[in-house]
Amino acid sequence: MRFVWLLVIITCFSLVATVTGQDKFDTSVFFPQNIGDERSYHKVGKLAKPNEGWTDKVGRKKGRFFSHSDFWGDGVSRELKINNKHQIIERAKDKKFVWYKLDETNEWVMSLSQEGIPCTEGAKIRIVSRTETVQVPAGTFNNCLKLEFTTSCNDAGVEAQWFAPEVGLVKQTESTFGGLLTTELVKATVAGKPYPTN
Repeated sequence: MRFVWLLVIITCFSLVATVTGQDKFDTSVFFPQNIGDERSYHKVGKLAKPNEGWTDKVGRKKGRFFSHSDFWGDGVSRELKINNKHQIIERAKDKKFVWYKLDETNEWVMSLSQEGIPCTEGAKIRIVSRTETVQVPAGTFNNCLKLEFTTSCNDAGVEAQWFAPEVGLVKQTESTFGGLLTTELVKATVAGKPYPTN
């Protein structure tokens, strides 16, 4: 009889979680994708050129994949989706490449269809914080997810990225031979909401 009551209680909790849409982790909170989303970035640092930056636009959706015009600032359009394992996947030439595993606390390896920022392909990534506060021209964002990168290059590649809830990538630091480059979100429109908000 105790077993039956235990089974009933577990079933009730499962139903409540399903009805309220609760999950252990929702990757789309940190990697939102909507047709029409637009994020503009600029780079700062000793080697940054004046007004150096780019804009990533989400232009269309094909199946579960969204087309990003320039996620890495390398001018390459990429198709991205979030799969059922909470991974961000790139599709290119009928192959799939795992970028992020944002619900993982363990280390994983980034796989890109084409090299974006030098030495990013094959980088080891791990989540180091879920409570970062980041201030960039687009605003101040709390409870950001911070990722730390380890690359095979001594002086090249992404060092860290910060993803803000409901916004996406807001900051990135990158090693170069001439010193650190920082990429910051300057302005964005995500799900129709503009940033900065005031």
